[in-house]
Amino acid sequence: MAALPEGFLTTVIAEVAALKGLVDANKVVKEKDPTVTACAKIAYTQICKTCRRPFHYAERTEYYDDYIGPTLLRSFPVDRMKPMLLSIDGEEETDFKVVRNRLIIRDDTKVDTGDPRYPNIEFLSTGGIKTLEENNTLYTAVMMQTIANYHRRDTYGLSETSGEKGIARTPSDSGEVIESVRQLLDELIYNGTGYTMDGE
Repeated sequence: MAALPEGFLTTVIAEVAALKGLVDANKVVKEKDPTVTACAKIAYTQICKTCRRPFHYAERTEYYDDYIGPTLLRSFPVDRMKPMLLSIDGEEETDFKVVRNRLIIRDDTKVDTGDPRYPNIEFLSTGGIKTLEENNTLYTAVMMQTIANYHRRDTYGLSETSGEKGIARTPSDSGEVIESVRQLLDELIYNGTGYTMDGE
């Protein structure tokens, strides 16, 4: 998965720490609590898996085996200020546009249920959101899933290893999203045909 933008999960981590009453010796909220941070990262990964798409801002290459009309892209929103490159069957194509998060090749705006018109499409673009707060639904889902992971951290979400430098907490299981989070995510699930080669 492409690296998360700096500060992508910062607000949700701080909010969960405050909700859980995690404070230091001076009674100050531990806004960068390492356990909550790990739970939030796992929560975001679980949500991306459930939605079949990443949400954070990054450059990605998406693959489509064929094109039969305007094609729903996985990454959104696409940053139109960054370069976009399209190749069809290994040949660069310049006659395309992105409209309402759909790739339109050669001004082909009609939907066709017949034979594919273009095979083996690669589309490179930069897209996504830079902070979680840009999407309220996603923010709420990540927060709820982070809390769920925090509650099950010892038996399900995280394992602990003691060493000379202290205790390290690492993911032991990717888990599943809780039902209330799944319901929130309905509108964000990707139902297109695109995929990537980097596990996103």
